Amino acid sequence: MSQTPDRILVPSLRNLLACKLQLALELWQQARVQAAIASGLPPLPSVSPFPAQGPLLPEIPLNQVKDVAQIWYVSAIALRLSPQVDCPPLPLSEQLAIAFEQALNSPSCPALQTEQAAQREHYNAILCHSACWSETPGWWHWRLTDSGVALWLQTVVDGRVIDGKGIDGRGIDGRIAEETIADETADETIVDRAVKEGDRPPQLHGNFTNRNKFLRNSTKNLFALQHAHARCWSLLRLGEQEGLMAIAPLSTGLTDPEHLDWAIERPSPLPWLDDTTLRCSDPAEQQLITQLVVTCDCLAEFPALPPERILKQAIALCRCFQAFDAQCRIVGAIAKTDPQRAQVRLGLIGATQKFLRALLMRLGAIAPLEL
Repeated sequence: MSQTPDRILVPSLRNLLACKLQLALELWQQARVQAAIASGLPPLPSVSPFPAQGPLLPEIPLNQVKDVAQIWYVSAIALRLSPQVDCPPLPLSEQLAIAFEQALNSPSCPALQTEQAAQREHYNAILCHSACWSETPGWWHWRLTDSGVALWLQTVVDGRVIDGKGIDGRGIDGRIAEETIADETADETIVDRAVKEGDRPPQLHGNFTNRNKFLRNSTKNLFALQHAHARCWSLLRLGEQEGLMAIAPLSTGLTDPEHLDWAIERPSPLPWLDDTTLRCSDPAEQQLITQLVVTCDCLAEFPALPPERILKQAIALCRCFQAFDAQCRIVGAIAKTDPQRAQVRLGLIGATQKFLRALLMRLGAIAPLEL
């Protein structure tokens, strides 16, 4: 498995798929027009279920299947297009599946044109480790293989930013937003100040009752989220002490320890695969991986995401991590009998820490290294 390019943007799989689906649709339309010209038919109108603004929007019919053991998406794109092109959904879905395979071999992708060439190639490599197929009455399915999951997880571990807004508060250019620093280094969090002043957090939607409920839930759950984040750091340091991995802090130009960034120096990449099979076979490991993908897709929706949903995603990730922490050991017998499995679990812990930190920052809360 290849190394992740430096400063890679941690990609939302849903956004990458949506981008390639739009490209597949364009390729399919080109083939459709060429076939009509070759048959002497009049020009066919262009059709698209996507808005003109681009592919990275929730209007695209693409959703993750709730399967703990696999990263799996399904789209109703053929069902939506069928009435416009006078073609049954199932054959249309099969044609789009062929066009999608062609799109995977194309470096062109509108949403990725601003990224570096190495990052575009890396994103394509993730998507190429996949399988797509059609099912009655016209559903289009896409599943990431174990090799693709391993590549995405390594990207998360090595990655420092996500979808244009830093997973650690940085933008694409690596700079930290001033308002993020101000929120994170303040004596009180946004939620704390709101509770104290009897006011709502910024950008909070809903009526007075809902706002109060959000504040109560935030106060009640923030400690659990911060404890989970600190627990991640504790386990990472424990893994380093046991000789399972080596962590190197990365300079961010800040003295505040809450902005600490890090990278795994050894092993790199992590041994996610046993030949071609993902080592993460425990249900708690698989559930955590699935939730990491869901969280990444969720983070890609900022800044439109309301605080209520940010909190919901943070709680869901926290609970998955707590179940993983209770069932999956990284030291003791497993570190001696199966050190590679322990290293992979440390990788999952590191990925969880990054997402928890991003969510806590969006809630205006400190992401502590210890409690």
